[in-house]
Amino acid sequence: YIVLDDTAKKLWSFAASRQGPISDIWKPLTADNAFKPPPSLAIANGCIYVSCAAGIAARKVSGEGAFLLVSKNLKGLLAGNEDGLLFIASNGKVSAHSTAKPGALENRWTSRAQFGEIKGIAANNFFIALAESSGRLALLSAKDGTNLASIEAKAVPRGMAPSAICLNGNWLFACDSQGNRILRFRIHNK
Repeated sequence: YIVLDDTAKKLWSFAASRQGPISDIWKPLTADNAFKPPPSLAIANGCIYVSCAAGIAARKVSGEGAFLLVSKNLKGLLAGNEDGLLFIASNGKVSAHSTAKPGALENRWTSRAQFGEIKGIAANNFFIALAESSGRLALLSAKDGTNLASIEAKAVPRGMAPSAICLNGNWLFACDSQGNRILRFRIHNK
């Protein structure tokens, strides 16, 4: 596991399968205050990507080494998928970037739809899910950014205020900070 520590502003590697002293289970990947502020991280194509004040930095998951700045112009919430795409949510838009070339991000597409303030993003090889501050969840195609579906807070019993979200196959999970619960939505393919 890769953990972004918002307090120390650093990254950690956590290996639950390791045994022994805590220093063998938790390994720092960066020094303290490496990212100011550290709003988001994702893994795509064997690399860790971190969005920070300077832009987007990356390094290989395995091995040692410093983070290298791969884009000064891009910033925002990040999500990656197994196809090696990095999705960036910023200024009400979502964009997809290929990570095939080391040290570079190639724009594949930018969403046509404009979204409200995006609080969370998740992706897999088929979908991108967004949590908006209005309480709306949106689902886009990972292939081209087409808006596939959405659900408003008022359509959910007791409403919702989604923040952290994740995708697992055809399931979307949302942390509802208003109702102190995890909501589960099934994605039906048409």
